Amino acid sequence: FLAYYYVAFRLAGFAAQRVSFLGTLAFALVLPLLPVIGGGLPVAGLPSVTYVAEPFFYTGGAEVETAASSWSWFTVLPWLYLTGLAFFLARTLVQWKGLWHWVSSGTTDRYDGYRVVRHGNINGPFVAFGCIFLPTEMTDADLEHTALIHEASHLRARHHYDTLLLTIGSLLLWFHPLFWMLRSLLATVHEYEADAAVIQRVPVRTYGLQLLHASLGPAGYPGLFSSPI
Repeated sequence: FLAYYYVAFRLAGFAAQRVSFLGTLAFALVLPLLPVIGGGLPVAGLPSVTYVAEPFFYTGGAEVETAASSWSWFTVLPWLYLTGLAFFLARTLVQWKGLWHWVSSGTTDRYDGYRVVRHGNINGPFVAFGCIFLPTEMTDADLEHTALIHEASHLRARHHYDTLLLTIGSLLLWFHPLFWMLRSLLATVHEYEADAAVIQRVPVRTYGLQLLHASLGPAGYPGLFSSPI
C-alpha cells in the first residue's frame, strides 16, 4: 500500500492522501484478525506430506541436542512482542497522565468553541483529547492568533481521531518499521491540511514569516506546530 501511495497518491490532494494512509493502517490492524473472525483457516483441508525420519543410533550428544531443541523462536517472539507492547502502553499512559495534569493545573479558556489549555511546561502548540494546548509564554498576540487558527483546524478536521488510531497502531505494530513511516507521512499531511486552513485567514507572506521567526528566532520562542519546519 505504501508503494502504491508513492506511485499513485503522492501528488494527489491531501484529503486523498489522508484517506489512503488511514485505509492502509486500518487494513493492517484488521488483517491479522481475519482468520479469527472467519473461524480459522481451513488447515485440515490443505495437502499434507508425511515424513518418516531415518533411524539414528548415535546417542553420545543426545542431552545437548535435547537442550538445544527446547529453545525456539516461537517461544521467545511472543514474549518479546508483549514486552514491546507493555513498554509502549506504559509510555502512552504516562503521556496521557501528563496531559491530564496540564488540563487540571493549567489555565483554560475557549477559542472557536474548543477548550484552550495554557501551561508553563508546554513548549509548543498542539492538540489532544479535543483540546488546544498552548504555552503560557506566548506574548506575541499575532503569533498566538495564528497558532489558535492552526490548532483549531486540526480539531475541525478530526485529526485527533487519526492520532488515536495511530496510538493503537503504535501499541500493536510497534515492531514494524513501515508503521512508523506511515505515521510520519500522515502527521505531515495533517500539518499541510492545517496550513491550508490558516492561509485562508492569514496572508501567506505573514504566515511564512511567522514560521521562520518561530523556527529561527531566539531561544524559547515557541513554534507554531509540533513537527519540524
